[in-house]
Amino acid sequence: TTELLSLDTHVDTPQRMLDDGEDLVTGMVGGHLDGPRMKEGGLSGAFFSVFVNPKRFPEGDDAFARALALSKSIRRVAQLHPKEAALCTSEADVRKAHQEGKLALLMGVEGGHALGTTDPELTLKRLRQLFDLGNRYLTITWSVDNPLGHSSSGKHPKRGLTELGKRVVREMNALGMMVDVSHVSDQTFWDIMEVTTKPVIASHSSARALSKHPRNMTDDMIRAVGKNGGAICINYANQF
Repeated sequence: TTELLSLDTHVDTPQRMLDDGEDLVTGMVGGHLDGPRMKEGGLSGAFFSVFVNPKRFPEGDDAFARALALSKSIRRVAQLHPKEAALCTSEADVRKAHQEGKLALLMGVEGGHALGTTDPELTLKRLRQLFDLGNRYLTITWSVDNPLGHSSSGKHPKRGLTELGKRVVREMNALGMMVDVSHVSDQTFWDIMEVTTKPVIASHSSARALSKHPRNMTDDMIRAVGKNGGAICINYANQF
């Protein structure tokens, strides 16, 4: 039988690692997650969020530069601590890291605004750059609308995926990069499900039937993700 591993699909630790120079593996990181606590709690690995705060880094080249810097800061953990952590880009990598007693470090980009452009060809080029650095999912929107689509908490929550967003979803399918539907508007969700040919994930969502939050998944959405072969990963923040 295949051993079951424990993964967190969305943690925000990279912000502190990059800005404050803190060390994940040695436990010198503030907040709720670090290497010693991951091992103590039986957490095999996590997707570390490449999140660009649009208030600090408005859309444009600065936003994309921040995304690159965050991606490289996560890679640097594995470079500095090869005996304790491994950068993983596949299921096989995660299982190998677990067998060797290492923390599995995965990466996902939170929000298409991090691409920092409205130019279609540059958008796809930057998407591929982030994929090549090791990012294996892209959350189509964060809490704000962006050139790819509309957010559940953006200015136009009833609007959906843009034409550029559809191109990005198709490119992600081709690359083998997971489409993350957390944060998106309901219409963006349904547009994604119509376009994608691969399983999606909701990296940090919960059930709207239990908590009527616009970021949560309706029962119909949950069924659609199940039919798609995807996964919904629960957010334990109180408001969800």
